[in-house]
Amino acid sequence: MALEEKEILEVEPIIHKKIIELNEFFEIKPKLSVQIIYSPHEFEFYKGEFQNWMVGTASKHHLWIFSKNLIETLTLHKKECFEQVLKHEMSHIYTNTLSPFVPIWINEGVAVYLSENLEERKKKLKSII
Repeated sequence: MALEEKEILEVEPIIHKKIIELNEFFEIKPKLSVQIIYSPHEFEFYKGEFQNWMVGTASKHHLWIFSKNLIETLTLHKKECFEQVLKHEMSHIYTNTLSPFVPIWINEGVAVYLSENLEERKKKLKSII
């Protein structure tokens, strides 16, 4: 089995879990595709630029994220951040689906907020509402 295939099998359940969490939180099910990328060149193709602090990027219904096994080699992030970055980028898609014209600072704030610990955030929000 090729390395890429092995990683996809490892990451697929994580992606599915994050989709379920965000579907429940936002109460929507947007169209969403996730693609694992393996080089800064690939990242530049989708994003237009690459900085070593970038791990993933989202656009409309598509998400591109560096391979979990290459994050530490290609970026300033640790491998352990993969799930957090995945939720962060996915939440941009959910926020944009609900309101495509939301200011970028709100969109980024929502992504940071939700990527930290969704279960704790959900409990806090439900207690406020």
